[in-house]
Amino acid sequence: MRNFSSRFRPFLAVAAIALLLASCKNFDQVYSRNFDFPPADSTKFAKLDEPSGKLFDLLTDKSTGIDFSNRMDFKFLDDNNLYVNYYNGGGVAILNINGDSLPDLYMTGNKVADQIYINEGNMRFKNASQNSGILQANKGWSTGVAIVDINNDGFDDVYVCRSRWKDSLSNLCYISNGNGTFTEKGKEYGIECADSYTMGAVFLITTTMATLTSM
Repeated sequence: MRNFSSRFRPFLAVAAIALLLASCKNFDQVYSRNFDFPPADSTKFAKLDEPSGKLFDLLTDKSTGIDFSNRMDFKFLDDNNLYVNYYNGGGVAILNINGDSLPDLYMTGNKVADQIYINEGNMRFKNASQNSGILQANKGWSTGVAIVDINNDGFDDVYVCRSRWKDSLSNLCYISNGNGTFTEKGKEYGIECADSYTMGAVFLITTTMATLTSM
């Protein structure tokens, strides 16, 4: 009996591998059919776009104008899924883009490009990404964002980390032009680090350098 099992063991291994490969061909369909859970309907728990009397009100894009969505369009066989931080996102930053003292928003995207929303007051925002200058350099897959006045000109600048499992994406440094637009100058400033695994919170420390001359 021992000789019989050892003789057929290689054939059993080959059969098991063949069965596994055959099942993997349809795994994407099986996954989407059995694990694609519908999102919860938050409208069952709170009113939308009107005062609720609670600490926070639930506002939608209809009242705020913020329609950004970091859609992932999950496909199991997509090579992006090999990226360990596929669902992490890159966060949201608050800054003052146009100098009106109202907090504006910088939204980071993964499969979608980053977006900028200008605060028009009364919780209304306008998507100003198209003419802001950020779409020229950023094609998506941002993993972190920080706001800093890196050149000390009184305007908020933006530093964005990017990475993806098989691509060495350079980080981006958007310098404010003072008119609601930005120019990417990461390479010029020497901080356009390129890595396939750059993520998390970004902290920038800037120093003001002065030249002293003796009289």
